[in-house]
Amino acid sequence: MQNFKVVLSFLVGCFFYIQSSFAQQSEIKNIDSAIVSGNAKAIAQYFSNSITLNILGKENVYSKTQAEQILKDYLSKNNCSNYQLKHQGNSRDKSVYVIGAFNNNENNYRTYYFLRKEGESYKIKELKIEKE
Repeated sequence: MQNFKVVLSFLVGCFFYIQSSFAQQSEIKNIDSAIVSGNAKAIAQYFSNSITLNILGKENVYSKTQAEQILKDYLSKNNCSNYQLKHQGNSRDKSVYVIGAFNNNENNYRTYYFLRKEGESYKIKELKIEKE
């Protein structure tokens, strides 16, 4: 009976880990797609209530609404093409970071965003766009 409880606990733990991993991958895919399409509103739905936003060296902590407006302004002036996910990983505290790259007609850029689990979903706590 004791072995059954151990095995059951292990299987339940694996189930929740896999389920969390699929949700996080879905959120990353949606965010990356929104970056490609220049859809600040779609990206902002994954923002935490306050977010550190750094666009080309201008960094500050903004509310979700403020950050969306700043990102919308940036994306309207800088069309994204050829976005590529370069790297992603998990931190010890189960946070997720994603590094990507895109270009427009003039420059190459690197994106970095950091997600932390809030309730049942992952929210962007930090978003950075810089020239390569």
